[in-house]
Amino acid sequence: MLNTGRTHDQLTSRLKHLVADLSRTDLLDPEAIAADAPLMGSDLGLDSLDALELAMSIEEEFGVTFSCHEESHRAFTNIATLSACIFDRLHSSPHAHPHAAKLTSGFALDGRVPAVAANPA
Repeated sequence: MLNTGRTHDQLTSRLKHLVADLSRTDLLDPEAIAADAPLMGSDLGLDSLDALELAMSIEEEFGVTFSCHEESHRAFTNIATLSACIFDRLHSSPHAHPHAAKLTSGFALDGRVPAVAANPA
């Protein structure tokens, strides 16, 4: 489901739900996740494979791909940075299209978090 028409707050809320689904913490209320809480190595219990799953979910849902290590490291710092990065990509890309996503893979399985790039439709 590709949707570029969400507000920043809606995007942040959706990301909290995606993270809660991946969390090893039982019964985690998505809205209780602090936007500035670290995604990796925190109480959320996310690891590098969870980051990969999150990246794939974001790619599917928003058509935003992850490929550059340095940029992804910054984007995956917390919900706020991830949301801002995705929101900026969706709303600044002349190629963002609300009905099509070109899915690509460029994920490293060595524990590095992938980076974000707008995906032309």
